[in-house]
Amino acid sequence: IVQGLNNRSLAEHSYTFLLVDALVLLNREEGRVRYRAAMIAGGIIEVGYGVILGLMLGDCDSEACWRELFGGVKFRGLRGVDFVVSDSHGGLVKALQTEFQGCTRQRSQTHYMPNIFEATPKAMQKEVYKLVRSILDAHDHKKARMLMNEFVEEYAEKSTKDVKVLDEGFDDVTEVLVLPDLYRRS
Repeated sequence: IVQGLNNRSLAEHSYTFLLVDALVLLNREEGRVRYRAAMIAGGIIEVGYGVILGLMLGDCDSEACWRELFGGVKFRGLRGVDFVVSDSHGGLVKALQTEFQGCTRQRSQTHYMPNIFEATPKAMQKEVYKLVRSILDAHDHKKARMLMNEFVEEYAEKSTKDVKVLDEGFDDVTEVLVLPDLYRRS
């Protein structure tokens, strides 16, 4: 199944949106259990359906492995990519910058929220979650920036670590706000 998936042509469709992630798995190799990453590239075709474009085992933070995966899908005809959603692993981000120059990269909000929680005092997590979620769900970038500034003002002294995480990641996690609502549904 995986070979068929990784060998099929991708030239039939244009994939405006690329979604990439890795899942760490325990894999038995040569009688030993090893941690490996299942690196996955998915795309969304013009009509809105998600398709798995490529899958490989590798080192999830290795630029070389991500470039190998991206090179493979491009070789098979991947075209039209304009917007990429990924986490913020260094090797992945470098590979995206090289292989998909000119594309907008959106940091995965799913991966970002745990970073906020790690920096938030436990007693404040529910209220912070609601406020950060309202920022990420804002109708446009201007409204998100306004809500973020209000959050910073309110929590700057109460919870400095999560304010810093939000401030540093804000631009990366709100790129999606430039897209029309049609493209922002889950």
